[in-house]
Formats: sequence, C-alpha cells, structure tokens
Amino acid sequence: DKVGSGDCFMAGLIYGLYKKMPVKEALEFATAAAYGKLFIESDATTMRADEVLKTIKNE
Repeated sequence: DKVGSGDCFMAGLIYGLYKKMPVKEALEFATAAAYGKLFIESDATTMRADEVLKTIKNE
C-alpha cells in the first residue's frame, strides 16, 4: 500500500538527521523506510528503526 510511504520517507530522513547520520546514510534510511511501508496494508507503518536498518542490509 503506497499511501503513507512519502510520510515514512520524511520521518526516516528526519530520524537519520536527528541521529547525526551522514546525509547519504540518512537518505538511505529514509528510502528504506518508505520502501518498507509499501508492504504494509494501512496508512501508517509498524516498522521500527532496527527493522529499517535490516532492510538496508538486505536481511
């Protein structure tokens, strides 16, 4: 479900920058957060930060 994926991207970007990630890493985190939302049926996500990091590592 793509509804909410843009919000997840922005939340991921804000989270990454708040955690002092380098810009490239923050963008990767934001992209992974948005990507993960595509597989959740709802307007909101249930992914935690550690799950987003696993998505980046392709686990």
